[in-house]
Amino acid sequence: MQLREAGPEDADALTDCEEAAYGTGLAHVFGDLPWPRDGIRRRWVAELGDPAVTTLVVDLVGDEDREGVVIHAVDR
Repeated sequence: MQLREAGPEDADALTDCEEAAYGTGLAHVFGDLPWPRDGIRRRWVAELGDPAVTTLVVDLVGDEDREGVVIHAVDR
């Protein structure tokens, strides 16, 4: 496990993480509407490119069964 600053290459993983966290929890809000994946990904790309925003991720490095970003924190 590794705590590190996220970079532009993490936009897809952060989008996946957000979808997993909020998609189920807010299903009652979105109803039958599809998850706004493209918009969420665009927001991550913009935030990851903004020098005023720091995004940290916990990356499960070296764990083949669970590899990937599992949590994120943003500071503006």
